[in-house]
Amino acid sequence: MYEISEAFSEALTRPVKHYRIRGEVQIGSTSYEFTELNIEKRSLSISNQCSDDDNVGIGQVYMAECSLTFVNNFNLPKRSLKDAKIIPNLQMLTENGYENVPLGVFNIAEANWATWGIEITAYDNMSLLDKPIALDSASGYISDFIIYACTECGVSLGMTEAELRALPNGTEYVTLYLENDIETYRDLISWCAATMASFATMDRSGSLVFRCYGQISVDTLNGMDRINGALFSDFETRYTSLTVDDINKETTDYYALAIDDGLTYHLGSNPFLQNSTSRERMAQNILNALALIDYVPFETSLASALVVYDLGDVLTFTGGAADETKMYCITQYEWQYGEEYYAKGVGQNPALANARGKTDKEITGVANRSGKGSSDFEIITNLREVAVENRRRRRVLHASIMTVEDAKVKMDAEILLTVAPVQQGTEIICSVTYQLDSQILTRNPVETWSIGGQHILRLMYALAISKSGFHNFDIYLEVSGGNIAIEPYEIQATFSGLGIVVDPGWSGQLELVDDAPVFELEELEFDITAYSESVSTSIIVPDRIILTDAAPVFELEELEFDGSDYVDSVSFKPYISELLWREAAASTWGTLKESYVWGHTGG
Repeated sequence: MYEISEAFSEALTRPVKHYRIRGEVQIGSTSYEFTELNIEKRSLSISNQCSDDDNVGIGQVYMAECSLTFVNNFNLPKRSLKDAKIIPNLQMLTENGYENVPLGVFNIAEANWATWGIEITAYDNMSLLDKPIALDSASGYISDFIIYACTECGVSLGMTEAELRALPNGTEYVTLYLENDIETYRDLISWCAATMASFATMDRSGSLVFRCYGQISVDTLNGMDRINGALFSDFETRYTSLTVDDINKETTDYYALAIDDGLTYHLGSNPFLQNSTSRERMAQNILNALALIDYVPFETSLASALVVYDLGDVLTFTGGAADETKMYCITQYEWQYGEEYYAKGVGQNPALANARGKTDKEITGVANRSGKGSSDFEIITNLREVAVENRRRRRVLHASIMTVEDAKVKMDAEILLTVAPVQQGTEIICSVTYQLDSQILTRNPVETWSIGGQHILRLMYALAISKSGFHNFDIYLEVSGGNIAIEPYEIQATFSGLGIVVDPGWSGQLELVDDAPVFELEELEFDITAYSESVSTSIIVPDRIILTDAAPVFELEELEFDGSDYVDSVSFKPYISELLWREAAASTWGTLKESYVWGHTGG
């Protein structure tokens, strides 16, 4: 809210308000002053927003637009308005005289000359940031990037460096990820704002500022202030979780508050959060700032003189259908001189989002990363030995697939297995069953072997998945006439297709399988008194392959010499001078420093 005097506040409460327009058009070093008498009636309007039309957002960098028509009594030099500025002000009559409220600084983008006047369309200084940027990778504080953009584009910064560092993640030292979608300085400012859980806008003096959402009401408006009534939603927009895309891992990280019953904000592939060692802490800081959003969506029309309110201002409404215990945040406005100040607060209903649950919200995050028409290719193998006993059915492969849209997935598998017949000369029959989301698929091949030993089982299946979401694909083997053993890493299955993400992460589902041995009843002479079973889980860690090289200790032969003036020396090259190795898991380098061992016998 623009800071006004008590006299101005008192004037706003009067039934009849007296105000006027004073402004200037700056063409180079020359200024042309105008009043409301130089403006066509109802033609002066200003609009701006800090979120899209659906939900409260961060990282927004919208331009404010000013449009008006000058009548013929305002003489401007023709064809001279390129790069000109228009600076309008509203002046309110108070007990102390007229008090000025600036409405912004706008750059004229289009001027149409006609017999009745000049139609003007202008945008605020956010338009100056729409310059191509040549910045691939850099490091520093967020404030360093902001100051750099302002300097390069000739935009003044309306905040001190200390004020910027007081914002969320303002004290974090970050690195701009090389592979980013930053094309203009406005793109850079957008990612800076998103990292600091704020939105960027131009203040009334034309300077760049960053504002965070809060919970402190700047003013209370009653029913008399709303000239055309208002609409208030019956829910509050709240965020309780956040997703961030990891470009390197091609995954989407999910962060949530202790009670996750609100909306999920998708931050996208923020280039400042890709290589940061403090990624989790920065994401949590953003989530904590988003948690302050607790607003009721609304629409209202106020008196034109109430143009003192800014984007992000939190209001309290009383009277009529308003609930004075709730908060209402301005995310859009359109002001028309002499008519109205239309204010709007957007937001979505968390109850509708909660119907999906946490897993579905994670799917949404992955879907936002994948996009329509994306493809994935992945090889899945087994980490431990798989044994399929005679007359038994056993799952040998499980794959988790996330589809964003209708998808066609091709599965190719090659399994190296060892077959042992139950007795010599017995034919071994292996039946394959494919299963998608617990539903057995139609095509189930059968393989027959007449001798034991190692065999290769080649499988292929084309899946058509019409429902988006997480899907489980399983391969089962059932054998008769023998036993099958599959060593670790001997199952190689490839999944490929459009509109899918293979192995998108744990879906939150635990599957417990209990196998009972096959037994035959000969005589029914037994009592079953009790049956108990227990289940436990464990993490399977693949075996590490460690390369070692040992150097033997060697000795120097006995050294015998005589003479007081005789000097002798022994030197040799170290057995190991230097050795470099790379540990693939941690992607770090280490060095074995120069060292050796020697000894001698004798005098």
